[in-house]
Amino acid sequence: MKVTKKNLGKVVEKIMNKVIGERRVVYFNIGYWDLGGVSPCFFSPIVLEGKKYHMFIDDYEKILVLLLSHPKVREIEYDEKEGCVSAFFDVPEEYWKEEDVEELEEELFEEDEEDE
Repeated sequence: MKVTKKNLGKVVEKIMNKVIGERRVVYFNIGYWDLGGVSPCFFSPIVLEGKKYHMFIDDYEKILVLLLSHPKVREIEYDEKEGCVSAFFDVPEEYWKEEDVEELEEELFEEDEEDE
């Protein structure tokens, strides 16, 4: 399900049901798109202390609010079956690599030639 500001409460409720009711971890898959594909980062609001685990369930909503308010996030999805929140960022232009820009320009030029 797509996560939006309008359905944030519903998504948080579903996550809490999974975490508290089913005692399952819901993790985040944060990635960014570049010309080579997606570079993912997986994490959850859980801290390991010795042999004990501490889960910070309030952080799920805080992280979702942070993602929803970020201008570079392309989309946020919650996969209830998988127990995963995925968010994908566009790479800011100031971090583009010169060779990636050149490769993109070549691809666009080739597409233009094919259309003619």
